[in-house]
Amino acid sequence: MWRRKKLISNTISIQYFLSLKVMNSYFKRTSLAKISPHELDNALEKGWYRAGQTIFTCSFVMIEGSIYSAIWLRQEISKLKFSKRRRKRLKEFKNEFEVSYQPFEMTEEKIELYKLYRKHFKGDPSFSIQSNLGYYPQGENIFNSYEVSLRKNGELIGYTVFDLGEESITSIISVYNNFDPQYEPLSIGINTMYLEMEFAQENKFKYYYPGYFVPGNERFDYKIKISKSLEFLDYFNQKWLFMDNYSTEKNDFIEVLSDKLFYLLDLMFDAYGFDTDCCEEGYVCQYNLFELSTLNLEMGKINPNLWHPQYLNCYLWKNNDETKHIVVYNLNNKKYELLLCEFDNIRSKVNAPGLPENYPIYMITIRETILASEKAEEIVEKIKEFEFMS
Repeated sequence: MWRRKKLISNTISIQYFLSLKVMNSYFKRTSLAKISPHELDNALEKGWYRAGQTIFTCSFVMIEGSIYSAIWLRQEISKLKFSKRRRKRLKEFKNEFEVSYQPFEMTEEKIELYKLYRKHFKGDPSFSIQSNLGYYPQGENIFNSYEVSLRKNGELIGYTVFDLGEESITSIISVYNNFDPQYEPLSIGINTMYLEMEFAQENKFKYYYPGYFVPGNERFDYKIKISKSLEFLDYFNQKWLFMDNYSTEKNDFIEVLSDKLFYLLDLMFDAYGFDTDCCEEGYVCQYNLFELSTLNLEMGKINPNLWHPQYLNCYLWKNNDETKHIVVYNLNNKKYELLLCEFDNIRSKVNAPGLPENYPIYMITIRETILASEKAEEIVEKIKEFEFMS
């Protein structure tokens, strides 16, 4: 950790913005008229996933105001070995319910259970099961969706939705009774994942895709405990590796990105001789010169062509209210980029519940790439050619 990281981290701000230019694959989404089982297999292998009646991929997510990496997971079914203890627990679980597998069908019973599930869910799930799956009266389901249903004395207690490819299945959502204390010890969410994997085993599928986990957010930790042979998709080389090879320092997308930008901050402070422990009146404080800003992913609901999740503001004399110089680290080409961007405040045009009316939301357009370099030192030298605002 760089020596000023702890100090400067206190000045990180949340910066709402959209970008008019797709810079990389941090977040992508595509609409589909149809998708074949083979095409779904290919998409899943590349780290894409279903969202409604579309597919998307992302490398970071925003949860409760904090930014995290999104690490895609899969399980090769031939390497899945249930321990005797797990098989016993799964058998006991199945004995608690009437378990059935069938093609998914949207019913009023499932809609009502989702409403209750959502009411007691800790988080911000989709407004309805229809919106989650992209079901609309005029539309059709382009995916081959199946379900696991759990009933007790005829009452629907839970269900999952999973999609079938040619060689793969992918878990989409698990909905269950999370409001009756008698079901809490049964761990319905994790056990229905095992039921889906058991379905994959019995039907000779090759891979099971449970979505992503989020390092640093315990809400997703259950996913990485399902198997000792679980794999993750490494962002940097786009290869599937066993979880034994995972480390925060090497594979956590946001951690690596932050370290790169904080390293650049260190160089800038050294280059300009700033005293990071004091800021005398009339002196140009480093907080005013360099500000690490973070993208809020919620803006992806407006425009999915999101840009770098973190960037460094450089407040220069050449800037004005509409244009700013910023520095990003592009993990795709492994280069720092000094950019001149136009910031257009579109707060009045955007419905953003929960934000003050005067809180800015920026549409960012890149006007010019001043310099792209693998060396942070070259970026610092280039910035020296400019004058800072005082």
